[in-house]
Amino acid sequence: IQRQLQTDRACIAKTVGLSEAIAKVREELDQVEHYTTKWRKQTPSMPEIPRLFAKLDRLSAVAGVSTVRLDPLPIIEHQSIQQVPITLAVAGTFTEVFLLLNGIESLAEPIWVDDIKIERTRKAGGSVKCELKLVMFASKSEDSD
Repeated sequence: IQRQLQTDRACIAKTVGLSEAIAKVREELDQVEHYTTKWRKQTPSMPEIPRLFAKLDRLSAVAGVSTVRLDPLPIIEHQSIQQVPITLAVAGTFTEVFLLLNGIESLAEPIWVDDIKIERTRKAGGSVKCELKLVMFASKSEDSD
C-alpha cells in the first residue's frame, strides 16, 4: 500500500506541474495570437503597397533628402505574407538621412531596414549618400492559403 501511495503522490505532483505548464503555454499562445492579430491589421495587402511607396516619397521630402533611386526588387512569397524588398538611395545631410530613417521606423506598417550604407560625398556641407535595402510586407488574403 505504501508503494502505491508513493506512486499516486508522484503522479499527482507531475499532474500539478503539467497543469502549470499548460497554463503558461496557453498564456503564451494568447500573446502570440494578440501580436499576430495586431500585425495583420497593420500589414497592408498587395494592392496597398503603392501607397507605401508614396509614403516613402513624402517622408523623403519632409526629411529634406533627394531620392536618387527607388527600385522594387522581386517579391518573395511566403505562406501568408509577401516580402516586397526595395532599394532606396537618397542624398542629403546626415541629419536629413537620420530624419528619413526615423520616419520609416515610425510608420505603422511593418518595414524592415535590411541594410544601410552611408558614404560621405565630396560636396561641401556634410552631404552623404545613403542606400537603404528595405523590406515591406504585404499580407495575403485569408482565401489564398
